[in-house]
Amino acid sequence: MKPSRTDSRFSSTLFAALRLIFVTALALSAAAQDAPPAGSPPVKRSEFVILPVIYRTPETGWAGGVAGQFSLRSALAGPLSRPSSIQFALITTQNKQTIFTAKPEIYLLQENIVVAGTLEISRYPGYFYGVGPGTPDSAQELYTPRQTLLEIQAMHRLGAGGKLYGGLVFIHESYHFIYFDPAGQLIRGDIPGSSGGVFTGMGLGLRWDDRDNIFYPHRGRFWQIYAVRTGGWLGADYAFTRVKADLRQYASLWAGHVLALQLRFEAAAGSDVPFMALPKLGGDSLMRGYYAGRYRDRVMAAVQAEYRLPVFWRFDAVVFGGLGQVAPNLAALRAGATRTSVGAGLRLRVSDEGTNLRMDVGWGHGSPGVYFTAGEAF
Repeated sequence: MKPSRTDSRFSSTLFAALRLIFVTALALSAAAQDAPPAGSPPVKRSEFVILPVIYRTPETGWAGGVAGQFSLRSALAGPLSRPSSIQFALITTQNKQTIFTAKPEIYLLQENIVVAGTLEISRYPGYFYGVGPGTPDSAQELYTPRQTLLEIQAMHRLGAGGKLYGGLVFIHESYHFIYFDPAGQLIRGDIPGSSGGVFTGMGLGLRWDDRDNIFYPHRGRFWQIYAVRTGGWLGADYAFTRVKADLRQYASLWAGHVLALQLRFEAAAGSDVPFMALPKLGGDSLMRGYYAGRYRDRVMAAVQAEYRLPVFWRFDAVVFGGLGQVAPNLAALRAGATRTSVGAGLRLRVSDEGTNLRMDVGWGHGSPGVYFTAGEAF
């Protein structure tokens, strides 16, 4: 049910992931030595926040762990400089799910270089409903992957003092399935990617970022797009092209009220796209209220809005809504069935930099989704 090289590749990927954490720590140390602009007043150099997390959802049962953030800037950095940071979480659940995530965002050489990424190591049982925009609830089947996901973006400022960055994107994902529903589709091996394996890719990306705060923006834009190609030339078991676009806009209205908008588009092209790599709707940051991966196909487009308003002390409230589709191609996307998502939530600011502890309830398909995590959905 899996390639003979999968276990060894999983181990290699795990070591590569641990190396990423080590390299990130070194980069953070280097960031602290960047020379600040002349005349900049001293600001807070570092901040470390760690919090216990406990929650309960239908998918996880009771879940608990820790989440936190470490941020660092030069002791003489200017008040408008951006801190380098690592957000992390370690969660285990009643349903024997375990997940570790780390998201570094490192600014170097007075923000002329930005290195960002995501590391995820998990053993997380989930549900597969099939591929396509109209999969029925009755198609639900349980499967358990052991997986490692690694994405690194290394970008350089294009033009002195500008907000546009360009550079390289690297992805590496490893999947080893340790359980399939005996009566499901995946165990038959007909679904591409159901044998597990590895895909590794490289590509190019562009990023425009003029947000006033990277953790809780009140105004500005974050626009990012990249294209990555995987293949045997990088030791991958699958060859395909992945394109992603993430366009966010923030508008400050009055007295701390913020309107946040996001457009997400993803596509996977090629004859050898594993189901785990297909664009999908759902989860804690996109179309909240849908189970993560409830709908997946070769193309996905979604737009969502969030209205954020202060309540008292360090508490904020939000209301949000979204529209999204998946489809086998662009033409079908235009004519496909649109899914809707609505919800509301609370925020508790847990760091002076602006990081929030987030609790959202979203309604999309079936029972509502409840989400507890650190940081904003977008």
